[in-house]
Amino acid sequence: MVYETSYEFGRSPFRPDKERGFWSSPTDFVYACISSSFKIEVFSLCWMFFFDMGVYGLLPFALCLCIYIVPLMVIQTFMGQFSSSGFISVFRISPFFKGMGYISLALNYSVLSYYSIFAVIPMFFFFNSFWPTLPWSCEAVKTWDNKTFSLEKPSLCNITHEQADNDSLSYITFSVPSYLYFESYYGNNYPFEYRTSPLIISWNMIIYCIITWLVISYIFYKFYEPEKFGKLVRYAIIGTLGVVCLCLLRFIFLPGAWNALHKYFNPSFDNWREGIPSILIYAVSFFGAGWGNVTTLSSLNKFRTDIMRYSWIICIAQLLVFLAFGFVSYLVQQHFVEVTDNNYYTFVEHHWVLYMSTGTAIANMSFANMWSILFYGMLFVTAVIVMVVQLQTIFISLFDEFEILRQHRKETIFGSIGVLTLMSLYFTSNHGLASFSALQADALFTQTTLDLLLLLVVLWIYGRERFQRDIEFMLEKTFATWKINVLRYLIPIFLLFTLLVSIFYSISEHLYGSPVTLIIALFLIVLPWLLIPGYGIYIVSQTSGEFWTRLKRCCRPLDWYPTDPEERRKYEEAMSDVDMTHQLSEVDGDVL
Repeated sequence: MVYETSYEFGRSPFRPDKERGFWSSPTDFVYACISSSFKIEVFSLCWMFFFDMGVYGLLPFALCLCIYIVPLMVIQTFMGQFSSSGFISVFRISPFFKGMGYISLALNYSVLSYYSIFAVIPMFFFFNSFWPTLPWSCEAVKTWDNKTFSLEKPSLCNITHEQADNDSLSYITFSVPSYLYFESYYGNNYPFEYRTSPLIISWNMIIYCIITWLVISYIFYKFYEPEKFGKLVRYAIIGTLGVVCLCLLRFIFLPGAWNALHKYFNPSFDNWREGIPSILIYAVSFFGAGWGNVTTLSSLNKFRTDIMRYSWIICIAQLLVFLAFGFVSYLVQQHFVEVTDNNYYTFVEHHWVLYMSTGTAIANMSFANMWSILFYGMLFVTAVIVMVVQLQTIFISLFDEFEILRQHRKETIFGSIGVLTLMSLYFTSNHGLASFSALQADALFTQTTLDLLLLLVVLWIYGRERFQRDIEFMLEKTFATWKINVLRYLIPIFLLFTLLVSIFYSISEHLYGSPVTLIIALFLIVLPWLLIPGYGIYIVSQTSGEFWTRLKRCCRPLDWYPTDPEERRKYEEAMSDVDMTHQLSEVDGDVL
């Protein structure tokens, strides 16, 4: 079994970034990974179907957790922790596929280009919560939109069932006042439609977007080091979860909430067929908004960190967070059913229940301003956490891969934030709001495809025996062969099914997406796929020998060993016991 270094290819070997640091505690890694559960926009895809399945929906999800989510989490954490590398350099495990790292880099930037809207909208409601009377309360709505008190535009402020004629089976649709208030900042045009309205820019949203990125810039200015960053994320998550639980306890007393709980624990089996795909979609979000987050975050662990145990803790904690946020959405939805007298011929038009509809439910509470400030402040923090964690993984991966950037850390960090700020301004417009979900669908497709390729690279090209040997060396415990066979043969089935769902979702979203979004997707989602064959051809051309000999050499690991000197020595000794053909050697000088 031959292990090679880049020196043998006539190139400079991998040099670890000595300033990357480590987590001060493994719990910082756990909290950083739990932050992926704050990717709350996933509710727009699956929370309704999942909660319609009721408590029985936890059964297939538990199965999915055991044979799909946790094993994938283990593979990604193994790669990062073993090599102490981000999602680009980690593909030293099979250099031919290093283009996967560059694809994930483009994907992460693509996601961040629109993700600020999930901070902008809560900030909009947060600042407006300081008015003496909430602007979207029924008492205040009449001051800015008289249409809501006429039959021209029915809302929850003028509930009537006179239009619902049971004989003709006609329906009445009620608008949510908090959404109507948001809509008023786009000239009372539907902000999620670009085909029937011109491009409308809300300067308020642009200002909120710039403030969001300024907050993120300040975080990286003060808390970039892993020790400080880990503590910041830890306390932010603990505080956020405390507010979520507090809100959940209060929302239980909303009219109709107890009916919602009864419905959840006494579900109908008829909803299972629609609920299963939603579980697979949500499962992808366990690994972050982009791809490679878990790999990079685990690279900041000490070499012997027990990734098996922490993977289970992370996944179970993420599920609990999902349930907490999901129950808030579910209770609000059922509350609207209650206030419309549960009439079959009425429908409440929901728009992003957590972000825009919940404000109306809060407006009817005692101390509404306080609850609104807490709730929307919490949503703002969740979005910022997701963004800073993903940005941190990007910067760590860039500095791992490109040694020249290590000399320009501040310029790289704040330059990237500046570019993302400019890109995200488009998504504050009505056209951007209408079409960002197309990029979200493309991201789902890319994430699933990269997971499939990861299984190919680690478990087939690198090989079952070498993977099993490395992970046992790192954890100092046995890793059963049957577990690897599950990874090799069972997980691809789940991923292929998820891939089919994502393809259908992506096509349907692009049918209604704007041309601008299609151009962004082309440059940040589609074209980067050329990097896998492109980089593979390049590295093969730099290798000597016959074509198949070159290809095989480029698929074998280069510089694949622990970067810690002591662990590396132990690894070399262990490899000598299995007839390793040569010792791994570190080269300090540049090799041309």
